[in-house]
Amino acid sequence: MMQSRLNLLSPYKKQRLTQLVHFLFIKELLELTILAASLMAIVHLTGWYLLTQHLDILAQSTTIVSRDFSRPHQTVVKMNSLIKALQRAGDGFAPLSPYLVELSMTLPADIRLTMINFDRSEQRLTIAGLAKTRAALLSFQAALHQLSWLGTVSTPTSQLLQKDNIPFEIKAQLQPAPAVKPVSLTGSL
Repeated sequence: MMQSRLNLLSPYKKQRLTQLVHFLFIKELLELTILAASLMAIVHLTGWYLLTQHLDILAQSTTIVSRDFSRPHQTVVKMNSLIKALQRAGDGFAPLSPYLVELSMTLPADIRLTMINFDRSEQRLTIAGLAKTRAALLSFQAALHQLSWLGTVSTPTSQLLQKDNIPFEIKAQLQPAPAVKPVSLTGSL
């Protein structure tokens, strides 16, 4: 801004001229501020419009995807619930095969088994069969007493009255089986 140094003007007119120059400067600043605010508002509104358009496109694609893949999603949910049910069913599982192997190792040659029943709910083992001799039955009963996973072993004394071809039924109390460490189903299948 250029100050006038005319000595011909009166002090009042000089003051008015200075005020006019200041007024024009403030007016230009306000115009620039309004222009900048208008440009920022236009950019803001354009960005808002573009983002709402993009959000609408995303919502439509989500609807299409969820509609197209609802059946596989339901299948996955059913499979997950089945896996969880199987895992709950397997909690507390203890394999019987080691017990059966140990039981077969104690079985004398003169004894033929007709039934083995493991009742886990009552912790009971029932063994039925046919012994050729009383001595074979007594040795089998003694061998059962030696098994660590069996508690009390009982044989009715009426079965010991016969000498040969003795049908028998032995009942034993099972000791609590050690819990098996659960298998984790996490990770990739």
